[in-house]
Amino acid sequence: MQAQENESILQSDIGDGSTHYVSDGQLIELPIKPNAYSVFDFQQQTWIDPRTLLEVQLAKWEEIKVSRSVEIDTTMSTPYGPFQCRAEDRQNITDSILLAQTLTAMSQPVAIQWTLADNSVTTLDAAQMVTVGLLLGQKVQAAHAKARVLRTAIEAATTIAEVEAISW
Repeated sequence: MQAQENESILQSDIGDGSTHYVSDGQLIELPIKPNAYSVFDFQQQTWIDPRTLLEVQLAKWEEIKVSRSVEIDTTMSTPYGPFQCRAEDRQNITDSILLAQTLTAMSQPVAIQWTLADNSVTTLDAAQMVTVGLLLGQKVQAAHAKARVLRTAIEAATTIAEVEAISW
């Protein structure tokens, strides 16, 4: 290494350019980075988020949509046991409700065996299967309602700090 004019070399075995910086000849640990978008302003010695308010709002909305999906996919408690709720599980519930309603309309007995999230098996009649569907519908609607409230708050925010304070 060779220092140029108005430069000096500080040799250390602690830290590097990603964890420390030099100020007044001292090696100083960087403060915790607040988010993936922040860049360190060495003059102000603080992290700065260079994104605009609109960019932060759009990123927050994407974050909320991910949280909404996780909420919808989370296992659901029912009077009959825990039901998995991923997309394919929701489709299986819908298909089973249709089967139960069709069998009922044909005056046929309904006994749908279902493997629950805990791997136990339960047998449901038509009314019980419809109840599972209604509970699932309520769960999905509640997640969407919460996301709509949060989206309104995101859009109403006038500062980046207000947007960042919004969470699922």
